[in-house]
Amino acid sequence: MDDTFGTWEPLTPAEVAGELRGLPCRWWIAGGWAIDLHLGRQSRAHADVDVLFLRADQLSVQRHLAGWDLQAADPPGTLRPWAEGESLTMGIHDIWCRRSPSSPWSLQLMIDDTEEGAWVYRRDPRIRRPVAELDGPASNSEHRVLSPDVQLLYKSPDPRAKDESDLQSVLEYLDSSQRRLAEGVTDGGFPASSLAYPPLGRRVHTMGVRALIGTRERIAAAREARIPSAGSHLRC
Repeated sequence: MDDTFGTWEPLTPAEVAGELRGLPCRWWIAGGWAIDLHLGRQSRAHADVDVLFLRADQLSVQRHLAGWDLQAADPPGTLRPWAEGESLTMGIHDIWCRRSPSSPWSLQLMIDDTEEGAWVYRRDPRIRRPVAELDGPASNSEHRVLSPDVQLLYKSPDPRAKDESDLQSVLEYLDSSQRRLAEGVTDGGFPASSLAYPPLGRRVHTMGVRALIGTRERIAAAREARIPSAGSHLRC
């Protein structure tokens, strides 16, 4: 994580759940931790922790974190205070959070938009999913976890080494037919079940758009059969 704006000491997912307990709206563990919670193990180090929530709920989140230093990434690449009672407009998607201006950063919030009850992918509004289906199989009574296919989609436009690692960690638990589908998409051909628009030329994206969308149930079955339950290896 870039320390231009200060150092990070991220909360663990369990600590996030404690801080956000009682928040009267939906929120999801996202980012690399979303992948690891689905795997039931920590596959790599995490420089931060991401929490996704919906734009309509932003002021509930702000009130819950009253007293924290909340900084909006507006414009992207800069930080400025998120004023009390301010509704952040579309185009502002990230908020950095720390307990005080002298504390290290603890949490990154990500704001997503919805339309008529559907989550809308910010980079291509044609990609949508009912909000109720954003929960991945690692979700539980303590916290929701973003579905891994959605998380990989967010990692897709400019994949880094850790994004490739996250992808490979999930692919390990896909069956042979899913692997062949992913390989076919990687080679540049979109099968009939894939999204009907041109490939974007990046490997994770082509795998992530539809090769993984709709695999939540199969991932859940593989996870239950082959790996320990989420929460057994959460700490860094």
